[in-house]
Amino acid sequence: AGFIGSNLIREMISDYRIICLDRLTYAGNPRNLHGLTDTLHIPPGYDKPERDGGLKMTPLSKIPEDDLVFVLGNVSDQQLLSRILKSVDGVIHLAAETHVDRSYLDPGPFIENDFLGTYNLLEAIRRTKRVLRMVHVSTDEIYGTAAVNQKFVEDDPINPTNPYSVSKAAADRLVATYNRSYGLETIIVRPSNNYGPNQHIEKLIPFFITCGMKGLPLFLYGDGKNVRSWIYVEDCCRAIRIVYEKGKSGGVYNIPGFEERENREIATQLCKLLKIDDTRIEYVKDRPGHDQRYSLNGGLILKELGFKPTTNLKVGLEKTVRWYIENEGLWRELWDEDFNGYVKEWYGGLGASSFKKS
Repeated sequence: AGFIGSNLIREMISDYRIICLDRLTYAGNPRNLHGLTDTLHIPPGYDKPERDGGLKMTPLSKIPEDDLVFVLGNVSDQQLLSRILKSVDGVIHLAAETHVDRSYLDPGPFIENDFLGTYNLLEAIRRTKRVLRMVHVSTDEIYGTAAVNQKFVEDDPINPTNPYSVSKAAADRLVATYNRSYGLETIIVRPSNNYGPNQHIEKLIPFFITCGMKGLPLFLYGDGKNVRSWIYVEDCCRAIRIVYEKGKSGGVYNIPGFEERENREIATQLCKLLKIDDTRIEYVKDRPGHDQRYSLNGGLILKELGFKPTTNLKVGLEKTVRWYIENEGLWRELWDEDFNGYVKEWYGGLGASSFKKS
């Protein structure tokens, strides 16, 4: 029920029966699945989540035959995984902690969920003694910083530089190891930076949008010249589906962005779309180990599977801003005391004028 997962369900639901397993941490929002299901199934031993998104809470006795079954649960729960895996033919693995900034404040959950969670899932699949296709959603960040004009290809060395990317790199290589060592039918995708509807407000683009709408500054690290390659989430989900359906077992596929931009260009463009002055952009101290540039070569996925992104950044940002304006009530719920406290702690520590520590 997170960002990419909820969009991927919408991409695939018309052709597949889907079981969505989510622990519903702060980044998972049941409201992301509105219109697709009205029920959250709770296994024995689990408490009801703090945010239920208005869904009915039903004890999970057996796996229903519904088109979408939404189950509260953790990838560390081997018993629950075993039950679910008996009912599926494949797995797309997106369960992870994903916010780089939070990984500096507390790396433990990233190691636990991103690496050990992946290990638990692989072990559960191995123990089924069945052939289950698994697509592991990794990240472009495991490559580290790209040089000027460099675009990483799939067999380039990896060089993760922060606690988040290290946890994802370890999981990425573990998935490849289970393919070679145990014959599991695994495939790895490494997407560029995603943006679009349902993304948590801690991520760069929705953070800028919601800060702009709340009258806060748009906090920009360093000189704002760090470059990211952006892909609209619907394009990324289409790529993941194609890889699931047609990708080679043991394969690794980059999912390239449509175009690259400096972070300061993104901030300026969003100010224009929000009709606010770009003097609202506030430069703060750079975060530790901030990679200068990410860029992926998409030649392999184009050649083998025929995929390339189709949503340019101008159109994608316009659609994204419109979504956050039209769904203001949803994201304002997320600006709760905990998130506001996180923003003050993190950006205050980087010298943001609004949150300077005394």
